[in-house]
Amino acid sequence: MKQLIAKVVRLVVTTSTAFSIALAFVSSANANSSAVEVRIGESVLYGEAYGSVLAFKGIPYAASPEGQNRWKAPQPVNYADDIDASRYGAQCPQRTDQITSEDCLFINVFTSAKNDSNTAIEPKPVLVWIHGGGYVGGSGNLYMRAVSHWLSQDVVVVSFNYRLGVLGIFAHPALDMSEGANFSVLDMVAALKWVNSHISAFGGDPDNVTIAGGSAGGMAVQMLMVAPQSESLFHRAISQSGYGAWPLPRTNNLKPLPQSLNAQEYAQVLASRVISKAASSVTAEDLNNVSASQWVEAVEGFHLPVADGIILPDEPGVVFMQGRQHDVPYMSGGNSYDGSVYPWSGVPAARLIELAGDEASGIKGVYQLPVLPDGNGYQSLPHQHLFGDMRYVLAGSVTTEAMQNKRSQGYRYFFDVTRSGEPGAHHGAEVNALFYPSSLPGVQHMQRYWLQFIKYGNPNAAGLPEWEPVDTSGANWMVFTASSATQVPHIRSDKLKLLNKAYKARLSPLVR
Repeated sequence: MKQLIAKVVRLVVTTSTAFSIALAFVSSANANSSAVEVRIGESVLYGEAYGSVLAFKGIPYAASPEGQNRWKAPQPVNYADDIDASRYGAQCPQRTDQITSEDCLFINVFTSAKNDSNTAIEPKPVLVWIHGGGYVGGSGNLYMRAVSHWLSQDVVVVSFNYRLGVLGIFAHPALDMSEGANFSVLDMVAALKWVNSHISAFGGDPDNVTIAGGSAGGMAVQMLMVAPQSESLFHRAISQSGYGAWPLPRTNNLKPLPQSLNAQEYAQVLASRVISKAASSVTAEDLNNVSASQWVEAVEGFHLPVADGIILPDEPGVVFMQGRQHDVPYMSGGNSYDGSVYPWSGVPAARLIELAGDEASGIKGVYQLPVLPDGNGYQSLPHQHLFGDMRYVLAGSVTTEAMQNKRSQGYRYFFDVTRSGEPGAHHGAEVNALFYPSSLPGVQHMQRYWLQFIKYGNPNAAGLPEWEPVDTSGANWMVFTASSATQVPHIRSDKLKLLNKAYKARLSPLVR
């Protein structure tokens, strides 16, 4: 690769908190980009510059989780050779037409260059974006247009891959469970440790790191807020449509909860789809002999993390309500039509009613649920709204309210910027609004609030309507519409009151 580079843009670390950039943008192998390099340890990373965007892609942050490393915590990677960081690495195994491989633990860093050379630059806040995809899909591959929006705000952006499906979350009794069952969360921890160790080389401030994500990425943020392994690795957290209040499979070493699956039994069901042996006779060798593609096909619908008592002390909502989450400023919320994703969830309507518990009658009434002969409800709009509120909006509500247990504040939002013809803001709509420029006043306000929070841990700034944290009565939502950002005490109060009551009744054995 060195022979292809006419000149390079060099990032030279001058101190631990500042770096200088000497510009030399000339053409290289890509007519639309120039080469750029940065040194980490004994290795030189060769990335690319797209105008003022400096991109370093496909950097291994851990050793390949193949072979003997499958279903183990991520192992250290040795930086001995130079690395081509000009393209994204393989995505983790999933249903896609993109290149996938078990060797997929790659991290990407995007930073910006100034037009004056050899100028010391103050370290920039770091946004670590965690992708969604229901733990069965997705990657850290970001579009340059989305990245450049945040770089123009003097934020360094980081994204990464983590193991998916059975390869990332698995509690089979034949495996050594001493490290837990959530290997994907351990991947996230390894990525954050990489950021803490190396981000200053890219102009980022390791003492100002915000983790953020949407959907499964929002759930990841809620899990990292309670995982002991992630303590002190980040300084603010934004969970967008996470589902930390959704029941998770539980391992045998945790007290059973009503309406929760047994994690070991669920793992055996998954294994039975790819291994033709009696469940009791399946060995670790049998599991390792199954190909990655077979494990991908074993999962139907979304995949769920596991409350294993090691990485996840319990379901995130439980740990928040017990006051054992990390004490950092926290923001969370959901969308007005988060249930648009319900048809792909694999969760039948009967399961929603089961989770409603003793409040089922009232919940059926406020959502005006129809009687469905087939019982699935995937195409029923009322069932979609129930799924969205129960899985996503409720989680944002209860986890932000639980920040009353900490010194750090909890900020709660509700995104209702609706496209023409839709019954609300669809699942993922606020992620698009966050990453792309917009002429809509409400979206512009949202972007400014997020920027302030990333920089300072408080979303408020001059010229913005005041956004108060959740108070002792559980009030305060910042509602974003196309035209405005307005704080209100409560949203969907008749629905959320019942959902919250049903949720806390389910948790009564653990949270008083």
